[in-house]
Amino acid sequence: KIKPLGYSLILEKKTEIPEHHHHDLKAHELYLLRKKIWLALPLAGLSVLVMIWEILSKNSQILPMMSDSVSQIINIIMALAATAVLFYSGRDYLLGIWRFVRYGKANMDTLIGIGTLTAYLYSMVVTVFGSNLSQYIDVDQKYFDVTIVVIALITLGKYLEARSKSQTGAAIAKLLSLGA
Repeated sequence: KIKPLGYSLILEKKTEIPEHHHHDLKAHELYLLRKKIWLALPLAGLSVLVMIWEILSKNSQILPMMSDSVSQIINIIMALAATAVLFYSGRDYLLGIWRFVRYGKANMDTLIGIGTLTAYLYSMVVTVFGSNLSQYIDVDQKYFDVTIVVIALITLGKYLEARSKSQTGAAIAKLLSLGA
């Protein structure tokens, strides 16, 4: 009953879940988070570089303005990167939206999912239908970078938290094994 809501139950009785199995679950969770980070962080770095270039070329003439063709190519790269990050690294956040719609239960994943999905969908619509929408809204502003960077940083935070919990748990287990 609680699994669809985004929670899991770990029973503490040693007879039901052996300690090594509990450790394997944590190790597997860390492994999955690490895989998500290996995709998201380099793409977040690329996003930040593009943001810096745009800021420095618009507000000061330190860097040259991007030509339209370069800008289009970068937009396509950012769209592909945001798609990969949102649907692979950000899968849990999208599931958070689904749980909210299905069960009416929201958590932090729901908030991150709604924010990043909105930025992604808006950017896709503006990219695909930009010429038709240009008279109504500013179609030059796209938010693929927001989707990438937010998911990368939140996932990195979750990874660091899970890793420190795992290390703390292992240290406490060693202390307990020493006895009185």
